[in-house]
Amino acid sequence: MTNLITWELIQGETKNFRFVVKDESKNVIDVSEAVCTLIGKSSLGATTNLFEKNDTDFNHSNGVNGILTVVLDSNDLDFSGIAYCVLKIVITSGQDVDKYLFRLELQEAP
Repeated sequence: MTNLITWELIQGETKNFRFVVKDESKNVIDVSEAVCTLIGKSSLGATTNLFEKNDTDFNHSNGVNGILTVVLDSNDLDFSGIAYCVLKIVITSGQDVDKYLFRLELQEAP
């Protein structure tokens, strides 16, 4: 897993994530009508989720500019260690699904 983005966070904090979706030519993609999910797991093969955010949790208000935001609150981030996260974006129903993988590393609160 080369080039896996890692964010370091403090356990139990609230974090606002902002994603900018672009095509291969670096042009923004309109995601205002996209259906999104964000799932965090303790490992890529885990069968249970540490947290899950569904489409209604995402802010699509700036989606025409390719921007999606979602808040992970203190309940979502109430664990320690590493979460492997998959952001899934379905732009047009029935077409390919775009998936993005990143890692969250949570440190215990001081």
